[in-house]
Amino acid sequence: MIKRALVLLVVLLTVSLGGSYWWFVYCADARIADAQTSNAAVMQQSWADTAGLDPQPGVPQLGFTPDTSAPFAVLHAPAFGKAFKRPIAEGIDATKVLDTYGIGHVKRSPLPGFPGNMLLTGYRDHNGSSLGKISTLKTGDHIYIETLWGWYQYTVKTARTVTIGETSYLNPVPFTENASDGYYLTLLIAGERKSAADSFVASAKYDKFFTRAGGAPAELK
Repeated sequence: MIKRALVLLVVLLTVSLGGSYWWFVYCADARIADAQTSNAAVMQQSWADTAGLDPQPGVPQLGFTPDTSAPFAVLHAPAFGKAFKRPIAEGIDATKVLDTYGIGHVKRSPLPGFPGNMLLTGYRDHNGSSLGKISTLKTGDHIYIETLWGWYQYTVKTARTVTIGETSYLNPVPFTENASDGYYLTLLIAGERKSAADSFVASAKYDKFFTRAGGAPAELK
C-alpha cells in the first residue's frame, strides 16, 4: 500500500513539474513575442512623421547598410494574424538578433529594394516564435516589408517543406536555376531541422510598393 502511494506521488510530482515547465516556456515565449511586437510598433511610430518624404522612382532602396545594433524594417504577414509584426535586424546571431527582434536578415542576401532573393529567418517554436505560423502560408498570400519609405508587397509563389540537401530556394529566383533581376523574398526557419515542420520554406515575389504618404496596404489597416 505504501509502495503504491509512493509511486502515485512520484507520478503526480512528475506531471505537475512537467506541466509547470511547459507553462513557464509558453509564458516566456509569449512575453518575448509581445516585446518584439512592441519594438516593431515603436519603429512604426518613429516613421509616422516621415510621410512627406518621397522615395526614389522605381523600387525604393533601403539607402543605408544595417547592422545587428538596431532593426531596420518590419515584417508583416496577414496570414499570421492582422496584428502580427516583427522587427528585422541584420544577421542571424541568436542573442543580438533573433532573440531580441525576432527576424534576421541573412547577410549577403539583397536588402529591400535590391534585385535578387532576400533571405529572412526566425524561430518556429521558441523565443518569440516569430515564424511559428510559417506553414499556414500558401500561394497567393501577401507578405509585407515595411521600412522608412513605406511597404514592399510580396506575393507567395511557393510554400512547402524542403528536403535535406535541397538548396534551390536560396537561388536568385527561388526554386529555379533561372537568372533574373527580379525581386524575391524567402522566409526560412532558423536552427537545426528537427522535424518536417522545421523544413518549411516560403518564397514570394515582389509586386508593388506602397508609399508612406499614400498609407498602409488595406490588409494591414
